[in-house]
Amino acid sequence: MQKREAAFVVLFRPDGRLYCVENNKGQVGVPGGKREFDRDARLWHTAQREFEEETGGPLCLGELPYIQFAEAHYLCRFYYARISATLAACLPVGRVHDPAGTEQHVFWGTPAPDNMRAHVRAGLFLIDTVAR
Repeated sequence: MQKREAAFVVLFRPDGRLYCVENNKGQVGVPGGKREFDRDARLWHTAQREFEEETGGPLCLGELPYIQFAEAHYLCRFYYARISATLAACLPVGRVHDPAGTEQHVFWGTPAPDNMRAHVRAGLFLIDTVAR
């Protein structure tokens, strides 16, 4: 059985705020999603595609460092970076419609952990541990 894979992009501003996406169910996460093996040669390509689909803008950074973890039949990779305030100001915020037509809210914030999806909480914990 092929392991399912997903890639996410975690961006922090200098003030520590996180680039977030809130879906129409009120769940907060970071841009990212499942790898489409017919479209994404590598997980970095998944991260770039999902970022653009969910935020409405391209990910204009070179390949970022990452951490990853596997659970059961799933591999989650989190690319991360602390970016400048100037670059942060260039990223889209507000209401965005993804390719499926679903409205999402993209913002800089410090979401409450209980409002985040479990895999995102785990990824952020690992990044916080590794990036210090």
